Amino acid sequence: MDILTCGIVDDDPQAVHLLNTYLSKMQNVRLLFKTNDATEALAKLRKYQPDILFLDVEMPELTAFDLIKWVNPGTKVVLCTAHRQYAYDGFEHRVADFLLKPVDFARFFDVVTRLRESQFHAILNGTRIAQDYFLVNAKDKLKNYKILFEDILYMEAVEGGVKLVLREEEIMVSESLTRVYRALPKNLFVRISNAFVIGTEYYKNYANAKVYLYHVAEPFPISRMKHLAKDFFDWLNEHKL
Repeated sequence: MDILTCGIVDDDPQAVHLLNTYLSKMQNVRLLFKTNDATEALAKLRKYQPDILFLDVEMPELTAFDLIKWVNPGTKVVLCTAHRQYAYDGFEHRVADFLLKPVDFARFFDVVTRLRESQFHAILNGTRIAQDYFLVNAKDKLKNYKILFEDILYMEAVEGGVKLVLREEEIMVSESLTRVYRALPKNLFVRISNAFVIGTEYYKNYANAKVYLYHVAEPFPISRMKHLAKDFFDWLNEHKL
């Protein structure tokens, strides 16, 4: 049986210790991280993608609902709180389950067992959710953004970095276009020139050596350099009827 990975975030050290003790009693379960600091949890969530995240609702810096925005879609979130009313808020945020403090081991065992079984069936059926976003720092280093792949119309290489053009906004990041492109899923993005990468979900048509996208007024010229346009034409040929 596959190892089930977990993370624990709670500002109460005793609560973290209790959940860690419960996990140690279960087979094929591994703790990836535990922390009492919500800010540190953000860094952990960028580094790790646990199968289950046990998350306290009320913490000094951030609430569970702030942190959930940064959780990988494939991670099942279990809210842990002494206040039953948060269960309703949790379901609105698509959390997997709810543990009322003080957490009872029998209830804890049932939740972990159920989530393990749902994960197993998702893998068998090929429906396990893959990551559908990436995290980037803004060019000024003062903000970090969670960017959904589906929101990206195109990317443009500009002086000092890359401009991400989304449906609702534009974000400047201090990375090279090549580096960003290499990190993206090739079924969703394709490079068409030295300056541009387009989101294939918004591809409209190709004519007169130019690419047209939905929601973008101006067309994009295709590079005359074969090695820069190769990915685009390979993608085009793969999707022709």
